[in-house]
Amino acid sequence: MQFEITFKNEKEKTYRLIILFFVILHALFFTYLLWDKTLWKTGVGGLIIIILYSGYRLLMSRTSEQKFSYGSGIFFLFMLFFSVLFSWWLLITETVLSVLSYVLLQHKSIYFNSYSIELRARPYKRYKWADLNNVILKDDILTLDFKNNKLLQGEIETTNINENAFNTFAKEQLVNTSN
Repeated sequence: MQFEITFKNEKEKTYRLIILFFVILHALFFTYLLWDKTLWKTGVGGLIIIILYSGYRLLMSRTSEQKFSYGSGIFFLFMLFFSVLFSWWLLITETVLSVLSYVLLQHKSIYFNSYSIELRARPYKRYKWADLNNVILKDDILTLDFKNNKLLQGEIETTNINENAFNTFAKEQLVNTSN
């Protein structure tokens, strides 16, 4: 038997709002560059990237029936754009924004099987059942109690899990490893 449980990212809305703010700042920066006689081509290029990526994200959100939002991809495109322009400080800034947005928006999930427990997020971690005192899923809150007094707890996003079946499975695994 195996289970995969996804945690809710309670601050995801805030993170997406901050990313939108940075995209708007980029659009204002590229609009400002339009008025410079030597850098107007850079401004046009940046605005084209924003428009094309926004169209792509809008199309993807409509076809997959999700909300429209920017991800780390826009900053990755800006990173490539600024690397062509040989602007190292903008390249570093875009790299940091791209990595940060990727890490903050990742979906954290835990995969349970009879051999181990895998935390599928960055950083990836694998735990043995012998490392745990207790595992409980109750009222959409998953709790992992480790023997080293570490506690991992979070509200889950996955709704199709039978709590009784999961708790029975976890108890069996904990009993089997203690013998």
